[in-house]
Amino acid sequence: MARRVAVHNPHWNPSQGSAILTDPEQILDILGKSTRQLCSVSIKIRGSDQQFSSRLVDSKLSETGLQVEYSAELTEASFKQELRRTGSRDCLLMVFAGNRYILGINVECIEMGDVLTFNIPKKVFRMQRRKSVRYVIPTGYDMYVEMVSVEEPHLRTRRKLLDLSEHGLAFFVLSRREGALYLKNAILKRCSINIRNHEIKVDLKVMNRIEHDQGKKGGGTKIGTEFTSISVDDLDLLTQFVYSQLAQMLT
Repeated sequence: MARRVAVHNPHWNPSQGSAILTDPEQILDILGKSTRQLCSVSIKIRGSDQQFSSRLVDSKLSETGLQVEYSAELTEASFKQELRRTGSRDCLLMVFAGNRYILGINVECIEMGDVLTFNIPKKVFRMQRRKSVRYVIPTGYDMYVEMVSVEEPHLRTRRKLLDLSEHGLAFFVLSRREGALYLKNAILKRCSINIRNHEIKVDLKVMNRIEHDQGKKGGGTKIGTEFTSISVDDLDLLTQFVYSQLAQMLT
């Protein structure tokens, strides 16, 4: 299963390099640039856990639709089999333009010939390329990471998640004094997050510590971390979770 996932909070923040494109001319322009670069693409059929990887093919987007060529992984037979199994032609496409940007697209497969053809999307989610695009937890939707307290190691504590990705997470610490205790490169062992009533156990490495303003809720410290330990099954569950958030955002 491919590990590249493009997700983000629908309440996008331009300062984070994300934008939802709905203007037809803008959509055609950015898709045209992508096809001219023969960008890689990851395809996930709605209702399927399987992902197919290939690349975009240069095409006249306004006339023929968005075209993807077959590959060793994406064969016509395997794709048709998965379409029949799910009973769906709706797909999520992740288009990777080198290290520059990622496009999240919700489209329908309209033809299977020499290439796969998808309809031109009415909405494209554009993100700046990074090692791992974050799912920013929406306002009013609380998720937590549980860990050993850095102030009282004999106790466990919960901290609110600010964002989550397949490579790590960031959490919020209200007390700046406590925030200062999370030293860069420190390893936080025996942490856990709960996704869909399933406990995911991880070890975390502190990567950065940033002052974080929550507006009327006050300020604190954002602790950015990477996973140093997570099981394959738990990573698959996390990947499926962030894909589902992308699906909700694009529909």
